[in-house]
Amino acid sequence: MKNVLIIGPDFFGYNQSIERAFKNLGFETRTMAYTPGQVRTLKEKFEFHLSGGNKEAFFKKIKKAFNKQLSDTYNKFKPDLIFIIQGNYIFKETIEMMRCKKVLWMMDSIYRAEEAYQIRNAIDFIFVFERTDIDKLWQSDNIKAKFLPLALDETIYFPIYPKEKRVIDILFVGFLYENRIKLLKKIIGRFDHLTIKIYGRYYSPIRRPYYHFFRNDKKIFLNKNITPRKVNELYNISSICLNIHHNQSQYGVNQRFFEISGSRTFQLVDSNPYIEDNFSADEIVTYKSEDDLFEKIEQFLKDKATTDSKAEQAYHRVLNNHTFTHRIKEVLEIVGG
Repeated sequence: MKNVLIIGPDFFGYNQSIERAFKNLGFETRTMAYTPGQVRTLKEKFEFHLSGGNKEAFFKKIKKAFNKQLSDTYNKFKPDLIFIIQGNYIFKETIEMMRCKKVLWMMDSIYRAEEAYQIRNAIDFIFVFERTDIDKLWQSDNIKAKFLPLALDETIYFPIYPKEKRVIDILFVGFLYENRIKLLKKIIGRFDHLTIKIYGRYYSPIRRPYYHFFRNDKKIFLNKNITPRKVNELYNISSICLNIHHNQSQYGVNQRFFEISGSRTFQLVDSNPYIEDNFSADEIVTYKSEDDLFEKIEQFLKDKATTDSKAEQAYHRVLNNHTFTHRIKEVLEIVGG
């Protein structure tokens, strides 16, 4: 049995999803999580208060403590493989002292993650979320990166209810960037007769109490983050799950793409080359413009048989080819695990 030390942000359980994949493949695991830019414990809150609000100095101290703990864990556990997710919080000198294979898997473009970019030359194998990063890394640093899409954790996202239990017409779950809010409001205005639910925090009730109290869309914009288990429950009771990629994504496909399909729910997703290359129109429906989206919402809400068929086929495609275990198998074939 081999040992792997997994290091990644405490973000919606992705560390645990990857850890389960390694365990499925016979590895002994240790996981170290961090929370970038957040004060987590009462002790940290007290120390932050005593720092006089010097945020930069405070988090530099937190990072230093994390790297010390990371070095101690490495020395005790003696892993054969270091598997880093995103690459935040980790000092280059910490990675360089580790005498084993080191892998970095980006879940965003490496050019949007300054700390990950800073450690790129200390990593043995880099796997990127955004395929266009491959050419950039080669041209700038002679780094040979590999494309590795995100994946499904089938222990969290899976079918629960019969298809007849669809009480939400349109569901969106995700970060509410300005362009997404604009599009979602257009959908609400056009389909005001439908049951629409939108989950994601896009303003602070404390900072905007008047708006929070008097806004008239509380039953649609729920303005809160929810657990992965709750997300799966909502997917299971929705007729259409809307998926909108970040406007900087060119070829990388987001995590929601696999999670929606894993719940065996029909999704409408903005056009993306990865989806077009790897999924058929019998499995996934994409839209290329606002008008195209509106037309397809009307079309597929009326055609339950077709949406059920597409959702079923996408579910089996993702479950059989795109789980975290599939991804880690691919990593190990490349790095020689």
